[in-house]
Amino acid sequence: MPRRTFSDRRRGLSSISVDLSPMFESRPFRSLIMGQIASLIGTQMRYVAMAWQIFLLTGSSAAVGLLGLAEVIPMVVVSIIAGPMADIRDRKKIMFWSQAALMVVSATLAVVALADRPALWTLYGLTALGAAFDALDKLARNAVIPNLVGPDKIAPAIALKQISFQVSLIVGPALGGLAVAGFSLSVVYAIDAATFIVALLSLRALPAFEPRGERGPALTLLREGLRFSIGRPLIRSVFLVDLTAMIFGMPRAVFPALARGFGIGAGGLGVLYSAPAIGALIGASLSGWVGRIGRHGAAIFIAAAVWGASIAAAGIFGMSFVPLLAFLALAGAADVFSAVFRGTLVQEATPDELRGRVTAVNSLVVTGGPRVGDIEAGFAASFFGARGSVIAGGVACLIGTGALFFTSPELRNYARKISRQPDHKHDGGEV
Repeated sequence: MPRRTFSDRRRGLSSISVDLSPMFESRPFRSLIMGQIASLIGTQMRYVAMAWQIFLLTGSSAAVGLLGLAEVIPMVVVSIIAGPMADIRDRKKIMFWSQAALMVVSATLAVVALADRPALWTLYGLTALGAAFDALDKLARNAVIPNLVGPDKIAPAIALKQISFQVSLIVGPALGGLAVAGFSLSVVYAIDAATFIVALLSLRALPAFEPRGERGPALTLLREGLRFSIGRPLIRSVFLVDLTAMIFGMPRAVFPALARGFGIGAGGLGVLYSAPAIGALIGASLSGWVGRIGRHGAAIFIAAAVWGASIAAAGIFGMSFVPLLAFLALAGAADVFSAVFRGTLVQEATPDELRGRVTAVNSLVVTGGPRVGDIEAGFAASFFGARGSVIAGGVACLIGTGALFFTSPELRNYARKISRQPDHKHDGGEV
């Protein structure tokens, strides 16, 4: 049997490692990702600083929890109302003005933090305002990806976007905590504001995007987006799979109770929160094979089932800290694969003139699902205990995913066409 050469091993590794070709072939996409990494790290630093500031002012975890409520309401409202804007306006301009507004919000927080006891309503109000502009930016940013990389590169481009997000979830909170301890809250907010300068400069490489959607009354445009998202069984099933996984299998709400049970304190709690993101980052880095998978529908169900099984296993074998972390990381990896498959399917199955509105509905699912999951996990823990809640959520996710598999033939049988033609480089502009 012939021995494998180094070149053979390198080709084998490249077949599973993340596909970096969108970064090399599309300068606009590369610039977009680099700017996103900078702003996301700053945003995660701000989240840590804000939570710490609220806790110092009130001594109440409930008051800290209200930050989530302050964020989710404007996110939902903006996603519903402003979704049509991403189809009838220049998406580059939407991103520019949203990022500029976010920079002003962070700069204002830096000034407010100089006061000894700033009013709580000011902090909640600025958080809500930032969440609204962030949601608007995401609508345009997600909808523009196919225009920058071309149809054959959507899957690897979404994988790279996932990597940038997971990196921010790991690096941002760590830097934020160090900056709060070493400097001050005001400095952290100022750093966050500065990161938006990088994001704004990155937009210079993007072309202008001539809107393809027809203008019309806002309610009419909104109905068209909802009709396509909910009325088409394929798209609706994608959203239902994600909601099932997040509502039943999201165990974040019981992490504090688990940390207390292990006696690991706040430091260990941070590790619990980071474990899924670390797994997701590793998974996204090994996503080079996803673009060669034709049966995206089946792959979505498999990834959701692995997520549910990993969460259930985290509860079953979570009597020790290390196995708990390992299964949470495995769940994060499954989730990131599911996100790439789902994002690719939705982008490919949606006409460009509807992409902004369908992205808005998708944002509602992605934003709302985990928060409803927090409520479910906390409520279940009051009956079954923390570990029991984790196990029940994972099992419920498996049952729900199985039910959707048998009742959603459009998604179960969905297969995308994989181009076998040589790759073409995209230097920008619409394709």
